[in-house]
Amino acid sequence: MQKFKVPEFHGCELHQDTTFDGAKFPPASGNDEAARAYRTLKLAFNKQLALREEQRFFKLEMEEEALREQGLKHWLFWAYKHFSDYGFSVWLPLRWALCVSALMAMLYGVLSVLGNCLLADVATCHFAPQWLTFSLLQTLPAPGMDKMAMVAADKFLPDDGWWGLGVSVLVIFHKAVVIAALFLVGLALRNLFRLK
Repeated sequence: MQKFKVPEFHGCELHQDTTFDGAKFPPASGNDEAARAYRTLKLAFNKQLALREEQRFFKLEMEEEALREQGLKHWLFWAYKHFSDYGFSVWLPLRWALCVSALMAMLYGVLSVLGNCLLADVATCHFAPQWLTFSLLQTLPAPGMDKMAMVAADKFLPDDGWWGLGVSVLVIFHKAVVIAALFLVGLALRNLFRLK
C-alpha cells in the first residue's frame, strides 16, 4: 500500500508553473505540522495569484484544523465543511435551504390542518391553502414580506397564543437557515470568482 506524505515546502520559492494536479494527499489527522505545511503552500500560491491551488490547500488546512478543535469550535468547523465545503460550494447551502424550506412548508401545512380541522368544530373545518403562500414568503427573506406573510397566516392559523408562539419558533428557524444559506452562497461566489 502506497503511503502519501504531506508536502513540505517551507522557505521554498515555487516556480509559477508549479501544480499539484493529480497529487494525492494523506487523510487529515489533526496534525499541526500538516496544517502548517498546507498553510505554507496556500500562502505561496496566494503570492502567485494561483487561485485554484490556493483554494485546494486552504481546504486541506481546514481539514487538519477541524480535527484539532474541541467543543463548539469542532462543531463549527463540521458545519462549515458540510454546509458549504469550507465556503467553496454554491450548491450545498442552496440544497440545505431548499430542503429545510420544503420541510417547513410541510409543517406549516400540518399546522393548518390541525388548527382548522382537528382542534376546531367540524362545521368550521376548511382547507386553507394560504400555508403554502406563507411558506414561500418565509423562504424569501426580503424586506416587506412579513406583512404579506401575516395576512396569509391569519387565514390558516387558529387565533390562539400558543399556536402563534409555535409558529414564531418555526419561522425564526426557517429564516435563520435561509439567511445563513444566502450568506454561504455569497461567500462561495466570492471565493470561486475572486479576481486574480
